[in-house]
Amino acid sequence: MLELLVSQAECPHIFTDTETILSCKLLERHKFAVLEIQEHYDTYICKRDATVECLDKIKESLKRQSLGEEAGGNGEQQQIELCRHLYKLHFQLLLLFQSYSKLVKLLSTAANAPQVTDYSRDATDLKARLHQAIYDVDNGSVLPLGQVDTVSLSRQVAEDSLLENLKNGQLTTCVQLIRAFRSMWPNLVFGSADEDDMEYLLALFCKHVADNKTGVLVMTRADTDLSGVCHRLMEVNIQLLSSLKLLELPPKSPQSSPSSPSPTTNL
Repeated sequence: MLELLVSQAECPHIFTDTETILSCKLLERHKFAVLEIQEHYDTYICKRDATVECLDKIKESLKRQSLGEEAGGNGEQQQIELCRHLYKLHFQLLLLFQSYSKLVKLLSTAANAPQVTDYSRDATDLKARLHQAIYDVDNGSVLPLGQVDTVSLSRQVAEDSLLENLKNGQLTTCVQLIRAFRSMWPNLVFGSADEDDMEYLLALFCKHVADNKTGVLVMTRADTDLSGVCHRLMEVNIQLLSSLKLLELPPKSPQSSPSSPSPTTNL
């Protein structure tokens, strides 16, 4: 299931301004969707902790067995209980992803409103080109950035420089600059070295769009539809439930074979 989410469930970069939310009457539904996601996430954390606790008990039993001590529990039943926890955890993950998909679908409806300008195609194209730019920088395919003036450069000038290069399509320069600025001002406006370069630059693009126009929507498109991923996750959960029910079946008692009649001797 996790492999399916990582390989196919690409979460879009979403941005919208207050004008879009209010004019499309999305505020209340958006608030409810976010609360639903939070509820499912909190439950997921509880089920994850319960699963880890069950796994720790099994580890403790195995450790006692290796030391020649009494295991302190039915090992087979403990393993079945762990399978139950894993199923519940995966099912909760499905509910969480379904709620997120509903929120994405809700926000995407704003693209059809006449008062909203949709920049999703521009952002999707920018994301693809940023992906290539990051790859080129990481693999040394571009010339290194020259010395950055660390004395007279202010954070506002640095951000303006980033935006100018972004608008001019100098994306490899943007990637190099953002990394240089993060070393100059760590954990501030440009984020930390651990943060994703693409996410920051996409956010900068959205900020630039919103500064120049009200009523905007940005939602990067993915090759895989989230509803299709939800359907496949449901199929995986059904398979897990079927396997769990088979494990929970009581073991069949061995049937004694009927005794063969003793041969008779005719006298």
